[in-house]
Amino acid sequence: MNQLQSFVDRMCRHPVLAQSEVWNHFLSCTDEKRWKSGKRKAEKDPLIGGAYFSAVTVPLKPLDQEVVERDVQIFTQFTGQFDSAVKNMAKMAADQTTKCQNHYKREFQLIGKSFIQLGQAMEGDGGSYNPGLNNAVVTTGECYEEIGKLYEEQPRLDWEHMADMMHDYKGLLSGWPQVLHIHSGSQGKRREVDLDNSTVAVGVRNRSDQVTYTLLAEVNTFHEQRVKDIKSAHQVFLQEQIKFYQKITEKLQETLRMYDQC
Repeated sequence: MNQLQSFVDRMCRHPVLAQSEVWNHFLSCTDEKRWKSGKRKAEKDPLIGGAYFSAVTVPLKPLDQEVVERDVQIFTQFTGQFDSAVKNMAKMAADQTTKCQNHYKREFQLIGKSFIQLGQAMEGDGGSYNPGLNNAVVTTGECYEEIGKLYEEQPRLDWEHMADMMHDYKGLLSGWPQVLHIHSGSQGKRREVDLDNSTVAVGVRNRSDQVTYTLLAEVNTFHEQRVKDIKSAHQVFLQEQIKFYQKITEKLQETLRMYDQC
């Protein structure tokens, strides 16, 4: 549900895709007959792949090709590195979730049982020496068992949200190679007619600029959204991590105070 909601929100924020007839049909249609007819229409949508670029209106000003090549090269390298880092973070989030819910929880439960066993053994002294200490040691064990439960519950507040964000970006990044391939093809056609001033050559250059303008606009939108998303995701993650360790510290401090009363 979280991933679906994130996808819907992301589509609705996009300055072009949010206006798509297909997307609005998907969001608003509740009639079965209209849904089917809209689905058939969407399946025949002519603006698929590279054809989409022809529907975008761009400035008539020619682009500096050296600047274009440099910017596209930078972005291509960026997406490769970012994709690798996103996949690694997604794996880390999944691993940490599993460890918190299994390994860490079990470890703290074992620690807790050791303290409880020690405290219960001390109670065998007949209770005449220091029953408060015995109780404090048992409570220490119970504290660690509670910490184990905190570890089990914590991932839904931090690591799972981080994993959802990385899932989003794994999907977004998977689409870029095809887009960049289309742009590369249009640039190749442009270079073929670079010195030609015929009407056809001018048309090729204009269409190439159309693809490039659209690509650069999408790159800009991607980066703007990425900065907001990564900042927000990490702020939430760290806030929840701080709350988590504060809870653990508070439980340990509360248990420590019992020893002052022994």
